[in-house]
Amino acid sequence: MWSTAYGVIAAALVAFALLYAASHTPYIAGVNTADQLYFAKASIGARGFNYTQDEEVFQKGSNVARALVVNITTSSGLFPAALPLGYKAEGRGGPILYQIYVNLIFCKRAPLPSGGSAYLYAIELRHSVDVLPWIEVEAPVGLDLGFYRQLWLKQKRPPVLGVPPPPNATYVLVPKALVYNATGDVATLYVEAPSPLIYIVDYPLKLPIACPTAFA
Repeated sequence: MWSTAYGVIAAALVAFALLYAASHTPYIAGVNTADQLYFAKASIGARGFNYTQDEEVFQKGSNVARALVVNITTSSGLFPAALPLGYKAEGRGGPILYQIYVNLIFCKRAPLPSGGSAYLYAIELRHSVDVLPWIEVEAPVGLDLGFYRQLWLKQKRPPVLGVPPPPNATYVLVPKALVYNATGDVATLYVEAPSPLIYIVDYPLKLPIACPTAFA
């Protein structure tokens, strides 16, 4: 009888201990690195800081380009320390080197199953700061393509860089898919856009890419 009572008490103590431990153990939430990295970049892009952006084309007649940001000076503020770009911008307190390489592999206008048409892009991306690129893609709608066609004829190359923002254009976010190469450092970005000109937004960069077949 006493052994039964002790057994019940012991079982109750074990149950209480388990319940107490479960209720007082800190909950470790999952971390979505992509979302956090995007949030950090967006915060940096919205924060007031000065930078110079140098753009250059590696191969004339192609959309292979590099955008380089140097001399970043951030204003006072806090960034999540676990995020590479925010950590470097906040911790060093001086210039950092930030580069993104883009290479337009493919672009053409194609009909959509739902009706109408869109420009389909395949773009290679290389990154210098973040292991995980996290970007947005914007497309201006209502473009005057004649202006960009003149740029093409004058420069003899796609207006990948140095293209001024179209006046009075409305920008829309467009569908995209970013596919990573498990054996390399090149990611491929697939885009469906209503315009032959898109902007890859990788805060603080905003890099224009033109579809050559629309201007040649």
